[in-house]
Amino acid sequence: MLHEIGNDERFLQKIMFCDEVTFHVCGHVYSQIVRIWGAENPHASVECERSTPKVNVGCDLMHDNVISPFLFVELIVMSNNYLNMLELLAVPQFPESVIFQHDDAPPHHAIIYREFLDEAFHQR
Repeated sequence: MLHEIGNDERFLQKIMFCDEVTFHVCGHVYSQIVRIWGAENPHASVECERSTPKVNVGCDLMHDNVISPFLFVELIVMSNNYLNMLELLAVPQFPESVIFQHDDAPPHHAIIYREFLDEAFHQR
């Protein structure tokens, strides 16, 4: 990566980051991926029922480009609905020669997802 940055000063501006998060109506926060800064006690706990209503949101961010947030209708982000979001919303808006960066979430390991990325980002 340092080699690429040395060869192209705009290299980092070509990277598109993608992530998704779940917002629980009851206020539950998955502390492994979300950080909240505030004056309140950070070790306070919030009790909530299992299977409470929630909203799953995905978004793609780049240096000067934001793909609109995508609200998932399904209760769980799975490979098929994540792939639909990429095919229908995100990838058509990606600029040329973008470098697509995603995390290690389970939906990103599905064969249908990887096959789509291989086709959409040929040789990248």
